[in-house]
Amino acid sequence: MQRAVEEGRRDVENNPRGTMQRTNLALYEAYAGNFQNAVKEAQEVLKRNPKSVSALGALALGHLGDGKAADTIVVYEKMRSLSARGASSSATGLADVALWEGRLKDARDILDKGIASDEAAKNADAGAIKLNYLAYLYLTEGDGKRAVAAAEKALTSSRDPVILYGAGHIAAEAGQRGKAVNLSSELISKPSSDFQSYADLLLGEADLKNGDATNALNKFKEANAWQTPGWRVSISAARIWRWELFPRRPRSLTFASSVEGKQPRFFWMMCPAITSMRRFFTTRASARGTQER
Repeated sequence: MQRAVEEGRRDVENNPRGTMQRTNLALYEAYAGNFQNAVKEAQEVLKRNPKSVSALGALALGHLGDGKAADTIVVYEKMRSLSARGASSSATGLADVALWEGRLKDARDILDKGIASDEAAKNADAGAIKLNYLAYLYLTEGDGKRAVAAAEKALTSSRDPVILYGAGHIAAEAGQRGKAVNLSSELISKPSSDFQSYADLLLGEADLKNGDATNALNKFKEANAWQTPGWRVSISAARIWRWELFPRRPRSLTFASSVEGKQPRFFWMMCPAITSMRRFFTTRASARGTQER
């Protein structure tokens, strides 16, 4: 992930007034664990465009990673009032905060309302992201049946690669290896190495759940070769270490991974993995010239 930060900094140096480039950098800084830098860069963008949903999202990520939940909520509340996109994104963000604070019921309630709003607005992809997130919450509570059902509903709403990965992650965690493998195959068929890397991650997660740490680690290494975002690969590899040392230890919401030497405040990024992926791919699309609305 540090390479992405360095590239982002070069982009900003080459175009110091480019809000798109600086927003990308703010997000990369957050993913790399440089939370204060993320806040600084996002604030620079917001000075020029106070209504930038993407910059507000980066600002919120920086605040939450730095342990400032109250400041994060303020940012998401502001985002909610800006637009339909802002309202949808803020719902996911507020669920992040609730989960970060251990308020699972509040997180579920926020997601349920967000899903209903997305469905009413016919925003299938956004609703599907929240369904996968909801599925993750069910998994953390040991309710695999409801988790799988929520992920299946997400797939009926969208076959976006982000949704495929999210549903596959849920399937792998729920012990449905066949489903995870099928979804990884669908990801492989997409015309991008990004999707190949996430397909490898799915296969690795399925192997790990099946008790095959060796093959899982090999798959994670393959994913890394495709230049998957470093935080995701590092978290997956760290799960192998935990599994090998503590095979009977129950899963914990407060699992944290030290990514690239950063302080362990990454469980908030692991929990809403699908959300973080969406932000990553949205940023990649922006970098290719998509203009922010």
